[in-house]
Amino acid sequence: MKKNIKYFDILGSFALLEYNDIPCIETFIIDNKKQLKNKKQFPYVMKLCSKQLLHKTEHKAVYLNLYSLKDLERAFNELNLLINKYKLKKGAIILQKQIKGPELIIGIKEDKSFGKTIMFGAGGIYTEVFKDKAIKLIPLTNKDISDLISQTKIGNIFKNKKVARGETYSLASLKKLIKDISNFAIKNDIKELDLNPIIVTPNGLEIVDARIGILE
Repeated sequence: MKKNIKYFDILGSFALLEYNDIPCIETFIIDNKKQLKNKKQFPYVMKLCSKQLLHKTEHKAVYLNLYSLKDLERAFNELNLLINKYKLKKGAIILQKQIKGPELIIGIKEDKSFGKTIMFGAGGIYTEVFKDKAIKLIPLTNKDISDLISQTKIGNIFKNKKVARGETYSLASLKKLIKDISNFAIKNDIKELDLNPIIVTPNGLEIVDARIGILE
């Protein structure tokens, strides 16, 4: 009997990751506009979270650069219209602090012939345009992790020198995250995983979006 892959939306994926001690960006569920009045740490990002609408950017279900309460309310109204337009049975509107920095992607896929693989590279909406990525079989050795990073152009920002805008980024944090995701995928028999984007900051790495697939 063929088994299907069950996909978790961003909230479900975050719950799985955090249960396995992999932290994600703080995320708020917004049920009504009254909740927005207490949000003061602008700018924000507002997204629609639904298993029926996993590709948010394509459906205009992500609003960036929200710098005021008026911006937040406008985005909230637009996302509610999308819930009605697509007749989403389960759709949550979520809010995250907007952070800026280089964008990464980490992915897991299971190949029928070789087993589980991990992919690392440049993330964001142009992932498929630039195709700056490397792939390894898991589990990973420490050398595998170093090679995975060094085989990409984006990996150069983690060299021990100041790069764009004079910032330095933690190579140790990236190596730990790749190792943790690899172990997480093996332990939980993850069939698919897509962390995109992961935002790089001088203080570490922030997972801001995720999709995970397991066998039903």
